[in-house]
Amino acid sequence: MISTAESTHEVVGVLGEVEVGMRWLVKMSRELRVPGRDLTATVEQVSGVMTRVADWERRARALI
Repeated sequence: MISTAESTHEVVGVLGEVEVGMRWLVKMSRELRVPGRDLTATVEQVSGVMTRVADWERRARALI
């Protein structure tokens, strides 16, 4: 069984790849700059939340 921390780590990795793609897209298309930046900011926020979730799970497991 995969823990929440492990699956979170995988998701954060994928989101990092999405962010790199969005940054590239923003550089390539003037029309996509604003939506690309919005998506990049959202990916960064979600990555931060996922990291916190993994930290909370580790702490909870330590208490058990």
